Parts: sequence; structure tokens; C-alpha cells
Amino acid sequence: MLKKILKYLDKHIYLVLLAPFMILSIIFTLIPIINSFYISFFDFSFLNPSKRSFVLLDNFKAVLTDDVFLTALKNTLLFVVVFVLAEMFLSLIVAVLLNAKIKYSNLYKTLIYLPYVVTPIAIGGIISQLFKKNSSLVLFLAKFGFENVTWNSTAPYAFWLVLLIVIWTQLGFFMVIYISAIKEIPEELYEAAEIDGANSFKKFRYITYPLLKNTRTLILFMCLLVSFQLFDLPYLISTIGGTSPGTPNNTTMTLVMYIYANAFRYNNMGLATAASVILFIIIFILSFVQNKLGERS
Repeated sequence: MLKKILKYLDKHIYLVLLAPFMILSIIFTLIPIINSFYISFFDFSFLNPSKRSFVLLDNFKAVLTDDVFLTALKNTLLFVVVFVLAEMFLSLIVAVLLNAKIKYSNLYKTLIYLPYVVTPIAIGGIISQLFKKNSSLVLFLAKFGFENVTWNSTAPYAFWLVLLIVIWTQLGFFMVIYISAIKEIPEELYEAAEIDGANSFKKFRYITYPLLKNTRTLILFMCLLVSFQLFDLPYLISTIGGTSPGTPNNTTMTLVMYIYANAFRYNNMGLATAASVILFIIIFILSFVQNKLGERS
């Protein structure tokens, strides 16, 4: 019997290699997802879990009629559109420029990538001081029509401040992915294009851009994930100075922050899990549509 098992495992060695990852995925991913769906149908509190009561779809009705949730949804969707478009464009342009043989290109790459590895707490603290009322930067921006206010505590400046910070911190990561993909493009294609008289723009249009199709799809998917899972930076920016999440007036409230606030600040786990299920469905639908579009193209 043992020999048969060993023979089977030898033929299906991939099962042995994947087994630990499958077990961990079930424990830390699948089971929590199923449990979230289960809790979303209950009026549930971790402070008193034994007194849960079945409410069916009441949590979902409460979430979908909650003005704070609708504001968080609107903020997240606006963030998704602006962030995805900005990152897809800027990271590609920066990667193409720095991939060219320019002086100090490695230094520029390091400086652009550095914000990605800096902790969000450090970035939030520095940015809050830079955009504080009467700071040199805010006084400079006031000359161009901006108000002399503390940005992280003033609407709508707080939202756009968070957006700019996230675009800035994520730019280096996506730039590195693009640069790696560009380096995989055979040099012979560019040499042949030069012989035909193609300039830099035509080489980018007819060689670089088309051959980065799969990379663009990957980055698009990753940008969507970053956008919908946004939490740390808007939370830090909105809570600096002891204010509540989403300050001011829920301008910086995101879907994940809404889930966190209801679960761990207001102890309303049923509402939080219902919101998390809605977020899961949104991401699942977008991923499905993106995959279908990727298969057609």
C-alpha cells in the first residue's frame, strides 16, 4: 500500500509541492471569506458573540442606504479612475525615458522608487507638515489660487492630497515592472527600425507600446487592486491630530476604511462584513470583465 502511495506521489509531485500552499490558502483565505459571508447575515459583535441574531439581508440594506458608505463608494470609484489612468500613463512614460541611455538614469530610478519602500507612517507625517497651513509649500501654492489651509483637514483638498501621495508612492513600483518588460524587447527590432528611418516616437508607437500589451494588462489589474484596497495612507492622513477616519466630512473615506471603522471602532461586525462582501463582489466582477476583455484582445 505504501509503495502505491509513493508511486502515485512520484507521478504527481506537483501535488506534494502545492499541498502546503493550498492548505495555507484554505486556512487564511477561503475560510475567512466564507466566514465573512456567514457573519454578514447576522447582527454580530465580537464583544458578545453568543448573542448574535439572524437578520437576513438587513445588514446589506443598512449598508446600501448608509450615506457614509455611498460617500466611500463614490470616493473609491473616483480614486480608481484617476489613479489607474495616471499610473498607467506616468509609469510607462517614466520607464521609457529612464530606459534610454541618459546620464544618472540609475540615480533617477532610485529616487523614484524610494517612496514605495518608505513606510506610510513616515510619508503621512512628512506630507502633513508640508501641506500645513502657512507652510512654505502651501503659501507657494496660494499664489496659484489655492487656499492657505491645512490640506489634510480641509475638503476637498484632503482627497486630492491622498490621491497625489498614492500616485507618487506607487509610481516607482510600476515603473520597475515596465522597465523589466522593455528590456525583454529584442534590440534587433529597434535596430531594424532605425535602418528604416524611424525616430524615437515611431519606435515607441510601433514597437515598444504594442509589445507591452501583456504588461499593461498586468499593471491595470494591479492598479485596480491597489485602488480598491486603499486604506493605510488615507487613514493616516485623515486621523493625524486625533480626528476620526474619513476626516474631513468623509472626504477621505474609502471602502476598506469604512469596513475597518465599523468593525473595530464602532463594533458593528455585521455591517462591516456586509460591506466587505459588496467590495468582494465589485472586485470579482471587475476581474471577470477584465479577463474576458483580455481574452478577446
